[in-house]
Amino acid sequence: MRKLFFTAFLALTTIILLSACKGDTGPAGPAGPTGATGATGATGATGATGATGPTGATGPQGNANVKVDTFTLTNSNWIWNSNYSFTTATGGSTSWFTRYYDRSYTGVTQSILDNGLVLVYFTANTTNNTSQWTPLDYSFLAFGSQYYYNVVYETFLGKVRLHYFFTPNGSAGTLPSGSSALSVYPIPNYKFKIIAIAGAIGGRFETGAAAGYSFDQLKGMSYDMVCKILNIKP
Repeated sequence: MRKLFFTAFLALTTIILLSACKGDTGPAGPAGPTGATGATGATGATGATGATGPTGATGPQGNANVKVDTFTLTNSNWIWNSNYSFTTATGGSTSWFTRYYDRSYTGVTQSILDNGLVLVYFTANTTNNTSQWTPLDYSFLAFGSQYYYNVVYETFLGKVRLHYFFTPNGSAGTLPSGSSALSVYPIPNYKFKIIAIAGAIGGRFETGAAAGYSFDQLKGMSYDMVCKILNIKP
């Protein structure tokens, strides 16, 4: 009995001594290194296909049947001489001497000549409005009202012939002579643009950008309107 009491007393004393020796909590230790990245999870299943979006607007009509040629002529390009004729009666015509230039152009095919249209424009005002395209044929009354300046064109297979010439203003009009005569006249630099359009039947276009329009309608339109219809960059 005395031995049991002694053992219990010794255990109690040890607990008290241990409790009395407990110090304050120390600071947290440094963070351990980051663990290795886990393996990539399996790819999830593909989601359901979304609904079809609305149909987009119809794009503009293409212009594969439209060919354009742009170029500039100087005085030295105009050759003396040719003539431009107009049939005035059965078996009769009136002709004017001209300075001319032949523009070789593969866009003027036999198909174009037979069932198409060739339009020609030029920059009539080379000083104040060089971006204004004016349709040929073109006539302009000269200062003094004695004569007209004329710029016209003719079409042939593989080329367009341009004519530059003067015509009198009525029976009393006189043409330039001497150093101003047509043969030596200093023709200004002009820019020209040829537009060849295919796809016509009976004088009206059935296919391509000009579908539905007649020759006369296109000829009567402004250059900007023709560009809009044919999808041509002005």
